[in-house]
Amino acid sequence: MDHENIDEIQLKECLQLLIVAVSDTLNKLEYETKLANETKILENFQIQIKDLLNNHLSKLSLQCQNYLFDVLNKYNYNIKEKLFTNILTKNNLFSFVHNLRGRLFLIDASQAAWHGNESIVKKFIENYSTLKDKSGVYGTTLLYSAARNNHFNLVKYL
Repeated sequence: MDHENIDEIQLKECLQLLIVAVSDTLNKLEYETKLANETKILENFQIQIKDLLNNHLSKLSLQCQNYLFDVLNKYNYNIKEKLFTNILTKNNLFSFVHNLRGRLFLIDASQAAWHGNESIVKKFIENYSTLKDKSGVYGTTLLYSAARNNHFNLVKYL
């Protein structure tokens, strides 16, 4: 297994752990009606994300860290302070978990576009059309990857 594959595996693991953390927090918030308790759940979530990133960022290459930070920055994550600078809400978390799942899938969709696997790319577009033009881990879009390798049917689709 080459370095890039190990790096992708570690990035996927980190994204999956983030997805679980956000999903668990959303589940806790579903059953909470008191604002004070909701605030505490979101504070604990901040701590959980900080710990998770402290444990996993050092395992990732700079390229994979930047890919991850691109997702986190959309939700005002401050890399230096290691926290979200805007208050997260239940609504933010729904969007956040969707984007995390999309970015996780984009890793495989990018490989699929590179190799001309239309079914995976189409499934990705069906579920995460807003991420269609985002760059993958290695800085290439789905369209570039397909065009670079002469997958003309996929290029027409994209």
